[in-house]
Amino acid sequence: SLAVEEWFYLSSPLLIFALVKLKVKPDKSIWMVAFLVILFSMISRWMGPHAFNFHDWGEWVKKPVTYRLDSMMYGFIGALLYARYQAGILPQWERWKSPLFIAGLGFILFQKMMMMSMDSFFADSTSPSVFLELYFQVFSLSVVSLGTLMLLPHLITFKPKTSSLVQYIMKWTTHV
Repeated sequence: SLAVEEWFYLSSPLLIFALVKLKVKPDKSIWMVAFLVILFSMISRWMGPHAFNFHDWGEWVKKPVTYRLDSMMYGFIGALLYARYQAGILPQWERWKSPLFIAGLGFILFQKMMMMSMDSFFADSTSPSVFLELYFQVFSLSVVSLGTLMLLPHLITFKPKTSSLVQYIMKWTTHV
């Protein structure tokens, strides 16, 4: 995780700076780098070694730094969108927070179900499904990050009632 952060926080600003020096507007350069980092991570996972069992998936797909840069970029996009919301540039944040929350939970639950089926997928590696192979190789690492990104608008603006059980749990967990 630390190696992914180091690579991300070194390479992304340098790429943005390079684009700005090439006369690309700063706002446009940020979104271009976001798109390129996500695309690069997905292409890297597709072009890299394909896993045929759970152990190989953990070693070959889950661990390489370049394969995980997109997860950091999704967090960066969330922070950028939130900053725009706070500045009054993104009023849609409020309108879309509930549908995005539901979609985000759906993404995370879908990924959980897919991971539970991963063993049976790899057990039948004689005739693997092209969809499942593509999913586990390229998209599985992005799904939870995207789901978490979708949860952010609701979670950031969530304010529990003063006497609610949720507030008690949140206060308790922050002390732990």
